[in-house]
Formats: sequence, C-alpha cells, structure tokens
Amino acid sequence: MAQPVSKIWPHRGPRRNDLAQNGERSEMPKALLDDKFARSVERPEKGFVEYTDERIGGYEVRVFATRIVGNYRYRPKGSSAKKRLPLGEHPHMTMAQLRSAAETARGKVRDGGDPLAELDAIKEERRRKEAVDAVAVVTVNDAIDAFTPALKARKKSWQQDLDYYARDFQPTFGTRAIASVTKAELSVMLIKKAATAAVAANRLRSALLIFFDWCVEATLIESSPMIGIKKPTKNEKKKSDDKEDIRALSDAELVYLWKAIGAHPRLSHSLRAALKVILLTGQRPNEIAGLELRELNHIQIGANGEAYADIPARRMKGGRRHVWPISEPVAEIIRKELERQKQSAKATGTPVSEYVFASRYQDKHRLARHSLSHALRRLIEALPDNGEQADVVKGLKADRPTPHALRRTCLTGMGRLRVPREIRKAVAAHKEDDVLGDHYDAHDYFDEKKEALDRWAAHVMALVSDKEETGNALPMKMGAA
Repeated sequence: MAQPVSKIWPHRGPRRNDLAQNGERSEMPKALLDDKFARSVERPEKGFVEYTDERIGGYEVRVFATRIVGNYRYRPKGSSAKKRLPLGEHPHMTMAQLRSAAETARGKVRDGGDPLAELDAIKEERRRKEAVDAVAVVTVNDAIDAFTPALKARKKSWQQDLDYYARDFQPTFGTRAIASVTKAELSVMLIKKAATAAVAANRLRSALLIFFDWCVEATLIESSPMIGIKKPTKNEKKKSDDKEDIRALSDAELVYLWKAIGAHPRLSHSLRAALKVILLTGQRPNEIAGLELRELNHIQIGANGEAYADIPARRMKGGRRHVWPISEPVAEIIRKELERQKQSAKATGTPVSEYVFASRYQDKHRLARHSLSHALRRLIEALPDNGEQADVVKGLKADRPTPHALRRTCLTGMGRLRVPREIRKAVAAHKEDDVLGDHYDAHDYFDEKKEALDRWAAHVMALVSDKEETGNALPMKMGAA
C-alpha cells in the first residue's frame, strides 16, 4: 500500500513549496498511479493527500475521501513559472484514462506546446458561443422585416416577393431561427409548391434566393441554404420559326372572356375589375395590380374626361414616370370598385385600402401579380366545352391567354384601329430606342394617348354590348408589332 506523508493538507489550501522542519522542501510520496493504487490507497476523512507518479514526471493526483483528482504539472517553454493542468477525476474516469491524459499533456509540452493555455482557449470560445446563444435568436420573420427596405430599393415588384414569403414561407418557418432553415426543407417546400402551382414555385425560389443572399451579406447566416436548389419547374416555351409565339385575343374571344370574367362566381370583385382594366388600358399586369389611390387623378364623376393615372418611376419596369389617360369605361370600373371597398370597410369596421384593387387575402393589401394569372387560368379551365361558342372555348383552352395577353390584345387592337405605332408605344410605356427618343423628345403624347385609349375602349364596349359584330380580324397569333 502506498504510504502518504504524515500531514493531511486541508482542501482549501493545496500544498505548494512546503518546507520540512529542517528547512528542506518536503517531497510528495511516489506511487504507480493505476487502478490498483485507486483500490488500495488510504482515503482521508477530510482534505486530501497528494501523490506523484513514479514513471510519468509531473503527473500527480490528489486523493480525497470519495474521489481522486488527476493533474499534470509542467513548465511551459520559455517560462519560469509552473502550471497545473487538470486531467479529470476518478471514478468518472479510470486511472488508465488519467494516465493517458497525462502522457498526452507531456507530449505536447515536449513539443513546445502549452496544454493549459489550449484548454483556457477552448473554455473562452465556449463562453463566447454561450454569450452569442444567450442573445435573442433572429427568426425568419425578424430577418424578413429587416430585409424589406433593401428589397424595396432593389426590386419594383418587391410586394410580390413579400406576398410569396407571407403565403408560402413564413407560415412554416416564420418563428424558426434563420440559421436553422435547411436546404432539404426548402427543396421539399418548393417541390410541393410546384405540384400545384408550377410557375409560382419558380418565382418563390427566385424570391428566396434574393432573401437568403441578403442574409449572408448581413452576416445573419454563414451560407445560403438555397445554393444548389434548381428551379422545381422547367420553363417550356412554345416556339414557332425560332420566335416565341405571341398570343392576342380575337374579337369573339374578347367578348366571351369579358362576359365570363364578369359572371365567374369564384373571382373576387378586385380580380374582375383588374383584368378588365388591363384589357382596356394595355398597361402591364403588375402595374395595374399595384395601382394606388394616390396615383389616380380626376377620377370622380363629372371630371369631363380629364381622369388620368400618374405612375411613379419606382413602379415602372423602365424606371420612368408614366402617365396614361383613363377612359370613361375604365373610370366607371374603378369608381365601382372603390365604392365597393368603401362599403365593405364600413361594414367590417376596417380602414379602406390604399390600393385600387385590394386583395381579400392580404388584409387589404394590393393584389399580387400572380393572382391575376391564377384567376385567368382557373376561369378558362372552368369554361364549358359544349355550347354555342364551343370553338371559342376550344381555342382559349388550347392556347390559354395570360394577363399579359390582355395587354397585347389592347395594343394590337389599337393597330387595327389605325393608331400610329409611336402612340401605341407611348401607351405601353415602351422606351424609344434611338437618340431622339432617349435624349430630345420630351413630348408625352397625352392627348394622342387619350384619343387612342378612348377609341379602343369604345370599340370594346361596342363589342361586349353586342352593338358591333365580332369577327376574327384580329389573328390568334401576331408577330411583334
């Protein structure tokens, strides 16, 4: 049995540089600090007794009543002071494991290392991480709120992206930590979305790419989980003679679709009005969907045909302010929609929306651009195949028009009405691609645009009121005008 020194050292005062009565430094007893030692060593009732290993220099233990604590004493290279590295405790560790830890520490010291400094660095890093974790976690909702100003500055269609987040992303991930969202989860979400809305799935992916790239730039995450996620739906564009087909409505299709839009029970009032306004004005679907009250001028009854919309540059695809006159049929549609919203807000006790065409799903926010596409697709799919105008329905279903096709129908129809090309381009807010148009021609063609839009609206109203016979003078497929 190993024999301890006669003195039992108190727990709060470990022995250091202890001198015997004759003035010489007392030595710790040596023993082979193995499992046999742990079983046979005498345990003090109080305090501890120190032993040093007879084979591994610097390895020592402190024997307490119920445990044995291992340490390794060493002097780092270039230092005059000794350090004590804690190795662990028996019985939580075996004596063999303590010996192995001591051997490892001795090897590091021989190689010029400082194992205690390494341990302190690990503890400091752990404390730093714990401090970071103690800070409130940034959730997906928090990140989107912070990202919104940057998104508005980056994209004119920012509201569409926010709508995608609110509808498809935030309900599942909103309260999650932004750093916890994984690539696999996002991929599965997009695949499920593509099963019901193929185009919307691609647009959702694009919106998420922008969002997570910003999160990386803002150091909210180290890398984007969207990296490597491909479009869930491949775009298959129909082509003819190496040019993309361009869809426009015939007169018969225009009349049939106009009446179907007004009669479809599942279309909201805002969607019906917005689709008709696109057809009557030839404006871009997204610009109509986001039309704001403050952009309307002289829309009230009795304005003597002076109504117009003034769209700021921030909302225009070309980044230029665009003014387009409002014909009386369009003004009537807008007035009815605004009155309906006013009555609805009064009945529900909610504020009136700031948008002309408010969404019924987004708490009085604007219509989403994709809502127009979805509505038109559902409407055409539900048209009866049998009836007096079965051929018209067959054509609509075989080559389904989009909201952009309504814009194209308006602009192409104006050509049929002999509206000059430059006026049609002015109505459509298409930029002139020459020096004159870019730098010198500041004329906005307001009067000419008004005459063109009034003429087209009168033509459409005559068609849908059966005052003018329909014909197929407007081809189904048109080349670029």
